[in-house]
Amino acid sequence: MFFRPLLLLLLLSLVGAADPSTWKPLPFSGAFGFVEGSKSGATVRVPPCFEEARPFSDGLAAVQLFDRWGYLNQTGRFVIPPRYVTN
Repeated sequence: MFFRPLLLLLLLSLVGAADPSTWKPLPFSGAFGFVEGSKSGATVRVPPCFEEARPFSDGLAAVQLFDRWGYLNQTGRFVIPPRYVTN
């Protein structure tokens, strides 16, 4: 019985670690990616390959690629391809 609450706490901590609302866009050598945690102990969640990036909101993040904007989901895949241009 002791192991069930311990297992539940472990699973909850793992789920919380991958919460995209805690991921922050951060520039790496001129390209943006998404990291979780502080700069010194950050885990890269989406590799840096975007010109601009906005924080995740409702499971999606706006990113700019080749001067066009689209939206990523928490797996790093486009759910709306980059096709929108801003003026």
